[in-house]
Amino acid sequence: MTVDPKPDFDLLATWARLLRGIASETAVPGRPPIAPFGPEDPAAAVWSRMDGTEAIPGILGLTRPGTAGPAPWLPETDGLAIEVWTECELAVLHAATNLLLDQSEDHPDAARMEERLDLAIAWHLEHTQPDNATGRPWAIHAFLLRGTPQAEALDYAASMLHTVEASRMPGTPLEPLMAWILADAARGLDLEAASRLSRWLR
Repeated sequence: MTVDPKPDFDLLATWARLLRGIASETAVPGRPPIAPFGPEDPAAAVWSRMDGTEAIPGILGLTRPGTAGPAPWLPETDGLAIEVWTECELAVLHAATNLLLDQSEDHPDAARMEERLDLAIAWHLEHTQPDNATGRPWAIHAFLLRGTPQAEALDYAASMLHTVEASRMPGTPLEPLMAWILADAARGLDLEAASRLSRWLR
């Protein structure tokens, strides 16, 4: 009988502790304090639908049609500033990652969601600077969990975290939204580590 080697959980645990530690310096809100940029802000629409099984089809419905290779999740919108578009885009990737971690792998749209998320992450690793035009670490756990090659994804996530630290004066707390993003990403890393351990023990 061949036994698979034990997965290396140190990486996920280390990152989860790091993100949670930084977030803990600020009072973390219970829900993402997203203020809509406008009535058609897709990030606000996604987060308003995060409860319930209809959330996966809802997020998939926002994606670019006919995507066969790496591409951002959202179509670029004329007249929308790059900072606003990027904030919306990465918030959607953050939400999509959470749904995959929180909901059953048996969901009929889960495989399509995973495939589309991987294509979007690949596109961002190639085309988006880690300060992501907003300075907020949206979807940092998505890059850590799904980015390839892993070394590039780790560098990307580390640069995102560096941007967080560089964005504030020493000794000052993070803005509540940044603290929520980091705490929520740490929660996602914990969920994935527990899932991997459960699969290994079967």
